[in-house]
Amino acid sequence: VKLDPNNSFALGLYAVVLMGTGNIEKAIPVSKKAAELNPNMNMLTYKILENYYFLDKKYDKSMEMTEKLFEHNLENFDEVKSAFKENGYEAAMLRLAELLQKNPTNQSLIIAKYYNLAGKFAEAMDWLEKGYEFHDVDMPYAFLPINMNTLRSDPRYKALADKMNLPF
Repeated sequence: VKLDPNNSFALGLYAVVLMGTGNIEKAIPVSKKAAELNPNMNMLTYKILENYYFLDKKYDKSMEMTEKLFEHNLENFDEVKSAFKENGYEAAMLRLAELLQKNPTNQSLIIAKYYNLAGKFAEAMDWLEKGYEFHDVDMPYAFLPINMNTLRSDPRYKALADKMNLPF
């Protein structure tokens, strides 16, 4: 980042490192800058901003980031947008989780994330456990400070962290 402060990819990776160490307040402006520099490429930053806006209860903005992540990668994303307009954020996240589970290969963590955002915590835990069983390479990200905090009180979450030898 010091060598190339306008490299959106480097900024996106830096934002992920900041987020992963729990420094979300520093990760947000870095993510925003990366997204501004290259709005069509930087999915890492959209994921960070999606989570940040959710935590900040800015559901419209979180939904905008979700749309950037999925509008070209999910055939039925219009159903998610309709659910948001008709029934709100949690309904949209539930619909997204349901659509994603039609093709769950290497998406266990992502499916768990959207069940979690929909307030469906038992389903989120079920998918995290499937991710462990399927050897989903993204599973360690379930234990970053910004992800799945609502599940920290679930004994299955701690047991999963223990099985993966991750700090809790």
